[in-house]
Amino acid sequence: MTVIDSASIYRYKLRLTTPIAWAGQARTHRSGLLVCLGHSDYSGWGDIAPLPGFSAESLAEAQAWAEVFAREILESPLRTSDLSAIKIPPSVRFGFELALCSLDTTTRKQSLQEASAVACCGLIGHQEDQQTHLAHSLVSPDYRAVKLKLGRQTVEEDLNTVHTICGKYPELKVRVDANRSWSINTAKKFVRATQNLRLDYLEEPLNDKTELMELARHCTLPIALDDPLR
Repeated sequence: MTVIDSASIYRYKLRLTTPIAWAGQARTHRSGLLVCLGHSDYSGWGDIAPLPGFSAESLAEAQAWAEVFAREILESPLRTSDLSAIKIPPSVRFGFELALCSLDTTTRKQSLQEASAVACCGLIGHQEDQQTHLAHSLVSPDYRAVKLKLGRQTVEEDLNTVHTICGKYPELKVRVDANRSWSINTAKKFVRATQNLRLDYLEEPLNDKTELMELARHCTLPIALDDPLR
């Protein structure tokens, strides 16, 4: 159990290298909070960044929670597992969990990548003519997985992109996210055409969630859900 000597919150606003669409808008910037937890000469960092139009808490609300929790964390030792029993917004919980994990690995002179079995995942958006190039830029020890955003092109074009990236970069775990853009027949076509690829999972494939069970019966690829569970 690590005793926290210092806890600081910093606000940031960063320009995205490529605009990304969510909640019906093209976003050019990402705003959030950095959490820095210190012990002796070591520090661990975490990121709190609720998504506008998606997260239940706003950035201002997350900051208020984070500032209160930063003061409380100085008063008693805390394990990462202890956070599961504390009622705080998800983005705030994530930021402090990450900072605690980062601090723990730093004191053991490891990186998060070395200490974690979870692959660090890069996001490749809907830049139709750049997805393969972006995958190449992410091939490094820091990124062991990529998630491809699909569904803006025809399924044939999406399949070509997926096959190209899987063929060129077999060392990467490839995850695909259709953002609920496909019909059941389109999704089945995609699944059949990728059955010999080593995809990690297929996220949010269908525009009609009532057909998810039918797709699952025809699919050995794990299906990940997000928005329909909210």
